[in-house]
Formats: sequence, C-alpha cells, structure tokens
Amino acid sequence: CLDTPQTRSAFPRSPLEPIRNPIVPNVLADALLRWSRSDPDRVCVRTPSGQQLTYGEIESRSAQLAHVLQQRGVGPGDRVAVQVEKCPEIFSLNIACTRAGAVYVPLNDTYTSQELNGLLDDCQPTLIVVDELLDLIVPQITLHTLLAEASAESREFVDVERGDADPAA
Repeated sequence: CLDTPQTRSAFPRSPLEPIRNPIVPNVLADALLRWSRSDPDRVCVRTPSGQQLTYGEIESRSAQLAHVLQQRGVGPGDRVAVQVEKCPEIFSLNIACTRAGAVYVPLNDTYTSQELNGLLDDCQPTLIVVDELLDLIVPQITLHTLLAEASAESREFVDVERGDADPAA
C-alpha cells in the first residue's frame, strides 16, 4: 500500500505546511517489488492497445535495465534523466533507477532545447535516455538501444543499499 504512516508523516497536510521529512523511501519501487514477490502473475500495467505486464515481468525488466545502467556508469546517487514518450517501459526504467541507487529524472518531451539544457545543467545526469539522440554533451542512449541491451542481461539483480542521506531514497 502506498498510503502508510511513514509516507503520510513526510508530506504536508496542506500546501502551506512544510515537508517534515524529505527522506522517504521510493514507495513506488518498494510497493512494486513487494507485489512482484508475493503475486508475480498479477497484472500491473494494462495499455490501451491491450498489452499487459505483470508485476513479475516488471521486476525482471527492471533488473535487466538496472544491470545496463550500472554498466553505463550509473551508481548510487547519480541521476538518470529520461525524455521519452510515455510507454510501459519507462515504468520499469523508473524502478531500475531506484534499484541501482540512482535518481530518476523525468523530462517532458516538449521542452525546448534551452529549457532542456537548463534542466540538464541543474540536475547533472550521468546518463540521459531519449527516443532519438540529441545534440548534447551528456552521455545518452536511446530507449530502444537500452531495452535491446537489457534483453541479454540477467533477470536477477541485488538492489543497492539505501541510506538516509541517499537522494534517491
């Protein structure tokens, strides 16, 4: 369940109340991994086209993607910027970032070059995942290539330990 005493205590009850404890575990990843281990065949994602992904499939894909992220130099506390069209695969990528200890930074695919450069300068990503390669200094990979590389990786992954000072926790 995403609604727990720990998550409720971290967030304000009103927009005027400050956040009391900004260090919160990645509730989405934690919940997904719990479901994948207790009921791996349960459907997690259904797309309008009829594609279905189970919790177990998303866990396996996230493990494979986490391996590739690590091979590409992504480590604990690093940022992975993602500017791709919405698709089920980005859900697994978000979980993979968490499992590898990285911070998932979603970027709107309608940002102008100036906006994008400003955001990338601010977040200093180790890697950016895009639909098509851009004219950027930051190391990048297309989502298609990332998924292709991940398909050859192990479906098992030992999640990176997280601490209180971890920006991705």
